[in-house]
Amino acid sequence: MQAQAINNILDPNELKIAKVLLHNKKITNDQFNKFLKERNRFERNGKRPLGDILVEMGYIQKNVVDQFFKEHNDLYLDFSKRLVQEGFLNQELLEKLMAHKDAKTNIVAALENLSIMTRENFINLYSKRVNALRLGDWLLIKKKIDNAKLEKALKYQSIHRLEDYLVYHKIVDENMIKKIKDKLDID
Repeated sequence: MQAQAINNILDPNELKIAKVLLHNKKITNDQFNKFLKERNRFERNGKRPLGDILVEMGYIQKNVVDQFFKEHNDLYLDFSKRLVQEGFLNQELLEKLMAHKDAKTNIVAALENLSIMTRENFINLYSKRVNALRLGDWLLIKKKIDNAKLEKALKYQSIHRLEDYLVYHKIVDENMIKKIKDKLDID
């Protein structure tokens, strides 16, 4: 990744820490680039969907996430109509959405397939306006996952800083980060 792009992704203190770690071969360029890719995705799209993380970690299968969306589709359909009233969709887009082949079973997939709205944006709008069961709670209730795995996935979902990423992935430990920050006089 080019220096200007890195400067746009990392804050100055993260950049100093990264330089020390790379210079002292405590992290590899590949590990650093993987973090930058994740961070760049986070900056563009926000947190990754929990379902994607749980599937990636091997805790659940994709069909379990699909089952959740299918069970909640009627609520999502009603909410899609509400989005017209709130100005997020116009009537023409709603009609196009309702005519889509996936609308009756997975309205969220239809929104994405038609490039109307990403799943993350829809779920974000939905969760702020509707008091409904969220994926993590649903998985626990249905005994599809245990609390420890859910907590681990939620922790991973919230990682976007270099030091958190490196510690979470056990690339470096917290003590090393603390020593570097102390030497660099970073809080």
